[in-house]
Amino acid sequence: MAWGTHLCLFYKSAAELRQLLTPYFQAGLADGECCVWITGPSLSEAEALESLQRPLPQVRDYLDTGQLEILPHTQWYVDNGIFRSDAVLTAWYSKLQQATHRGFAGLRVAGDASWLSSREQRHEFITYEQKVTDTLSAQRLLALCTYPSAAWVPEEMLQVMQCHKSVLLPG
Repeated sequence: MAWGTHLCLFYKSAAELRQLLTPYFQAGLADGECCVWITGPSLSEAEALESLQRPLPQVRDYLDTGQLEILPHTQWYVDNGIFRSDAVLTAWYSKLQQATHRGFAGLRVAGDASWLSSREQRHEFITYEQKVTDTLSAQRLLALCTYPSAAWVPEEMLQVMQCHKSVLLPG
């Protein structure tokens, strides 16, 4: 994938999410990228870590050096229960700057949207997704945004797809 790629993935289960994100992060770690996995209710931080430990027994080393971070959505996307898209965009840009200053090839991220419970939240997040594409697509960043397909109506799914360069729809 080229730097600046912003993908979305609609998944059916936590098992499917693990199956797709594990090799995604494994490749980034092998390529010397800084990797950040933002989890949601569909898959906890402990489950994400467990899925990476199978193919990467040294995963704790990546965590210790800061090459890998696994954070809950409550720590990244929301502040006092409120999603502030501009603050999150600033945080991504800052994280990218930190990664490149530390000598990493770039930043590889995945963020799960399973925490969005209302139509209003989903609409606000879709607007944020377009800002991500507009502002970070020229950066040394790979972003994979994951969505539980059962929680999104077709109209919303189309809007999400329009905000991304590519869409992954697993079998």
